[in-house]
Amino acid sequence: MIKVKWNRGYPTYPSKDWTNANELAGYIGALESHLHAACCTLVDIQAKLKFSIQHDEEEGAKKEERKHPYKAEVMSLLHRLDAEYNFNSVFDGEEDITVTNVAEAAEAILSVDEARLYVNDKTTEKHEVLFIVLGNESGVAVCDYSSCPILDVITEQHYDEWEGK
Repeated sequence: MIKVKWNRGYPTYPSKDWTNANELAGYIGALESHLHAACCTLVDIQAKLKFSIQHDEEEGAKKEERKHPYKAEVMSLLHRLDAEYNFNSVFDGEEDITVTNVAEAAEAILSVDEARLYVNDKTTEKHEVLFIVLGNESGVAVCDYSSCPILDVITEQHYDEWEGK
């Protein structure tokens, strides 16, 4: 009988000419056993991976269902502002978060109950501040803002669109 050499858990070919059919069969049997174990492991890994992917997709769908209740309103307001203003930062009550676009501003605002949004006019570069409180009635997310005619128009349009929704 030949001794099967193992290298890192895998059988290796011994340096011998195969003249005895029984020895060859024994070696092939050992290889088959090892390959069967490896295949079982691969099938198990594949099943776990498939479950993990399915689970991740289900969690993603659940997250979509659990959208922030004020996301649509805040996004609407930010898109209105984006036409006239550049976003600078959001103060979330603890720190100033630099924001440069609608998505970044929305993420920062929606992560807290109240925030200050700092913007500047695209033409005059005048700085403005909007105090946004989530939890007020629809359309009244903007509680206070700098005195500015353009902001008056934007916040009034926003209020008109979102009142009572």
